[in-house]
Amino acid sequence: MGEDWLVVTQAPVGGQKAEPGSEVSVIAEAPEPVYSLAQQNAISKARSYLALTGFSRTGLIGQLEFEGFSTEDATFGADNAGADWNAEAAEKAKSYLDMTSFSRDG
Repeated sequence: MGEDWLVVTQAPVGGQKAEPGSEVSVIAEAPEPVYSLAQQNAISKARSYLALTGFSRTGLIGQLEFEGFSTEDATFGADNAGADWNAEAAEKAKSYLDMTSFSRDG
């Protein structure tokens, strides 16, 4: 556990009186991650795009780069936007099929 964790509770194990050397139960919360402004904006923009239509990870990174994000921030945004890439692929496939007909291989 790192120094920046927040201790929520601590108590002797089994409700016993705390004596030197007795076991103590500790519940702690991990610190919230700290993102740069560019990373926060990349995540937000990635989520916006994912709400509009299906994207592949590579396609989303490319779109974010087109919007002016660095490759590093675009990748970070795509990886932290909460995408289910299988669901995104299915959504994109459906949108292609809604526009035109494809063979199974196509």
